[in-house]
Amino acid sequence: MPIAESEVLADTLSLSVSVNGKAIPVTSLQYKAVINTARKIRFTVMGDEFIQMCALGSKVEIRAGRSGTISNLHFMGIIREANPADVGAEIIAMDYITLLATSAL
Repeated sequence: MPIAESEVLADTLSLSVSVNGKAIPVTSLQYKAVINTARKIRFTVMGDEFIQMCALGSKVEIRAGRSGTISNLHFMGIIREANPADVGAEIIAMDYITLLATSAL
């Protein structure tokens, strides 16, 4: 009789993060969406090369899903904050709806 095994979501999640069209590795990722506000992505990068790629105003595109062909999350936005840490930096990006709010002022 076969043993039933469950898949761990982190092992089956396909994640792609790119900044200005160049793929970067991330060590953590948080996603927040609230009605009538911009979606916010917070991720951590390591290494000077990748930190320098994450300049304010850079275009961020993130795709995440159960496989390479299924993308449950497709985020496109711009980097609004870069917070240096002891090892790496925490990057905060918001989708393009934030531009609508600032252009109306």
